[in-house]
Amino acid sequence: MERIDHVVEDILFITRKPEPLLSPSLLRPMLEKEVARWEFMFSSKQVSYELDLAEGLPPLPLDARQMALA
Repeated sequence: MERIDHVVEDILFITRKPEPLLSPSLLRPMLEKEVARWEFMFSSKQVSYELDLAEGLPPLPLDARQMALA
């Protein structure tokens, strides 16, 4: 039930299109976290990928929640 609540919250969040809450964020850990969430689907569909990001990228002004939902 909790999972359904999160899905509904995410849908409502997207449809309302709130203003982004920008804060300096590191892109690499954010992308690594999102890719890890999809790892099972990638492997079950026999999809391979390579995440190749430069080390030491500076923080970017991002809304982490909106990035996760994109």
